[in-house]
Amino acid sequence: MKKKIIAGISMTVILAATLAVYSIVSADSFVNYDFETGGEWGDPMYDNADGEILSEENGNKYLKLTYNGHEGRGRKYCDVKMTDDGFYEEDTKLIVSYDVCYPETESENRSGEVQIKSMKGYGSSDTTIAARLGKMGEYFMTQGSEEDFQRMRDLNGDFLVIEPGKWYSVSITLDLENQDQSIAVFDRDTRQLLALRDGLETSNELHNINMVSFSTDTSICLDNIYIYTPEGSMEELLYGKSYASANTREQYYMLAEDTYTSMLPLYRGDTVWSLEKSRPGVSIDPETGMLTVDDNAMPGMVVVKASRTVNDEVYEARTIVNITR
Repeated sequence: MKKKIIAGISMTVILAATLAVYSIVSADSFVNYDFETGGEWGDPMYDNADGEILSEENGNKYLKLTYNGHEGRGRKYCDVKMTDDGFYEEDTKLIVSYDVCYPETESENRSGEVQIKSMKGYGSSDTTIAARLGKMGEYFMTQGSEEDFQRMRDLNGDFLVIEPGKWYSVSITLDLENQDQSIAVFDRDTRQLLALRDGLETSNELHNINMVSFSTDTSICLDNIYIYTPEGSMEELLYGKSYASANTREQYYMLAEDTYTSMLPLYRGDTVWSLEKSRPGVSIDPETGMLTVDDNAMPGMVVVKASRTVNDEVYEARTIVNITR
């Protein structure tokens, strides 16, 4: 399947003691900011937080937002305005990808959020949120249309605990036509998949958006922010181990990649798993992607295949798994 190569970047960036990032992009463009080079610094928009560019030991630069308690807007927002005076086209698909680090997790308030939304203006309370991922205490939190904030679970089904000072990569795939969102959380440095919420309903019914915001009531660090609209399809991939030993079970996941994001969740759909090149003693659950290797399975190669139907479009991916003793 083909990917869209998006051209024509139009971005104005402001970093001051109060507003971290303010970008205006056309529907043909995308936000791509890694904080390695300066932008056009301007006047502050709010006075309830401080923003500064810091560097890791390896020289990588990132943005740190710190709430300073001044009166005004309740929490510090880092707003990325998607269009100058309107909205993205009706029922668009949107990818939001970013790296995030929480210097502390003691606050029990809901904080450190990314919000994908429709908003009438900066500081306005007239806001409708389509998708959001936040932090409450030491956990990542999501929200669907029929549920309160729910803790993200890791791949073992346990709550994913945020480690203070650790960098995570987040990818959110939003489909406004079908009113669903999928969220994946990775270890930034190892690229290990840590959590996946696949096909969660949107927080509210919303058919267009004009802003993505990051907020905090303590502090939050951000890097490598990508916000863009894909052109319908992405390159599929399967995530899981390239080997499996006898008398074990291994879980596989269907993800995607494109020009700007190495791993991200696919749109919601029905997925069927199968073994295209099978071996005696090796099987896969057609609904869950759980590979089972019996004790008597012979060493060799199997091909795991996943096929997902999203509306009338079919996504397929394959990966080779070596069976060992």
